[in-house]
Amino acid sequence: MVWGLTPDGFVAKTLEEIEAGMVQKQRDNIDPGLDTSQFGLIGQLNGIVASEIAAVWELGEAVNDSQDPDKAQGASQNGLYALTGSTRDDAKLSVVLCTVTLQPATTIGVGEAIASVEGNPSARFTNAEPMVNATGGVLVLEDVQFEATEPGPVLANADTLTVRETLITGWDDITNPLDATIGANIESDSAFRNRREDELFAQGGGTVDGIRADLLQLETVIACSVIENTTNEVSADGLPPKSFCAVVHSYPPELDGQAICESIWGNKPAGIEPFGDIEHEVADSEGNHHYVSFKRPSETDVYVALRITTGPGYIGDDALKTVIIASAETPNTEGYLDVGVDVYAGRFVTVAMQQRGVLNAEARVSATTSDYNLGAASLAIGSFETGVLDTTRISIVPIP
Repeated sequence: MVWGLTPDGFVAKTLEEIEAGMVQKQRDNIDPGLDTSQFGLIGQLNGIVASEIAAVWELGEAVNDSQDPDKAQGASQNGLYALTGSTRDDAKLSVVLCTVTLQPATTIGVGEAIASVEGNPSARFTNAEPMVNATGGVLVLEDVQFEATEPGPVLANADTLTVRETLITGWDDITNPLDATIGANIESDSAFRNRREDELFAQGGGTVDGIRADLLQLETVIACSVIENTTNEVSADGLPPKSFCAVVHSYPPELDGQAICESIWGNKPAGIEPFGDIEHEVADSEGNHHYVSFKRPSETDVYVALRITTGPGYIGDDALKTVIIASAETPNTEGYLDVGVDVYAGRFVTVAMQQRGVLNAEARVSATTSDYNLGAASLAIGSFETGVLDTTRISIVPIP
């Protein structure tokens, strides 16, 4: 047996192999009849020394694995991936747009107002922008941004953020007409590994996959597809000859158009025209200005009818809906809803079955109803469309 660095990788000695080797040398060099049993003094000393030696072998294996992109974890993974320019995503706050009611002459500074979800006081949000009523009457402010007080996936479904934790004079009411955009915990080792592979792929530039991978690195981009027409005729999708179209789904869409166009310009092949109905001006390295175009997909509402059987420790319907929403918006997850890709009910079954307390699951999808009996196994999505989910369009009932 060969240990250490071998042509097939690092092979560490096990505790049993170390102890067996010690015993063999003692019998060869001291006395063939030496008592090395675990009950004897020498046997006990062998066990103590062997465990310390095994720890060194384990350390050697860990050091070797820390240099392997497929095995590195934690701080080792951070350092190794930084060599190619990839950094782990920090935890993100959940964000929600709220409607608040203020009395006359009320001013509330950033972070002064705290509200929680009805029935879940630990789901706390605070105002990320000032709330001001400079008028002489009661004022209803819409689309006031609130952020979770703690990073991670903090749930706030529509019309549930209604409890005012800080009773500020002049602040009468709060609610959230839409679901919160769910935050995230610090990026896991496996997710970081998958994203780095996408980023390395993107560095090639100029290819359909490279352009797409680079767009997915933008913080606001949820999903995208890049369609090309290499022929001399207008394609069935309406693309001009020798062109490509980036179809980008992002949130919030009004903030990232320039960044999207700059990403496309930095990756597109020379002489190939980007196509689309959204256009921004981009300057090249010599200061020349160019117009770059892309498209945003039309959104197809996806209804998910989920039937489940649950057991001890079930996470609850609201938490399961949150997990499904998060999976739909996160690349490299089972429920990811990509641009131009059909939606399959089975993928949501997979997401559900991965959750604590879910023993069995069945699902159907539809563009119009969350009635299981009226759903189907799949939902067709066009090239310039994307499926979108909301907790109000997910139904969860027991399997009959």
